[in-house]
Amino acid sequence: MIVAGYEIFLALGLTLILEIPFFIILGFRGKYFVLIFLLINVATNLTLNIIIYYLRILIGEINIYYFIIPLEIIVTLIEWLVYRAFLDKRKNLLIATILANAFSFGIGLIVF
Repeated sequence: MIVAGYEIFLALGLTLILEIPFFIILGFRGKYFVLIFLLINVATNLTLNIIIYYLRILIGEINIYYFIIPLEIIVTLIEWLVYRAFLDKRKNLLIATILANAFSFGIGLIVF
């Protein structure tokens, strides 16, 4: 996983580049969706990676993996709740949010 200086923004960029097409392919389109998507993902991704950065300093690299998955689950739930509140009530929105986050997380593990 990431987190140090420019890598925080690299992680954000990777997330946006991977997840926007993912949602579009699944039928979540429109300017309003993209705007909400960008706002919530910038907020959650930057927050997550800053938290991970400080956890690495406090507890070390090896122990950080106990926290990454629970934090990713929290981020996924927050994103889904925001999408649901502002955008779309479709049943597959939760599954789409989980899959998009799992996809970008997996690629992030490979890249970083």
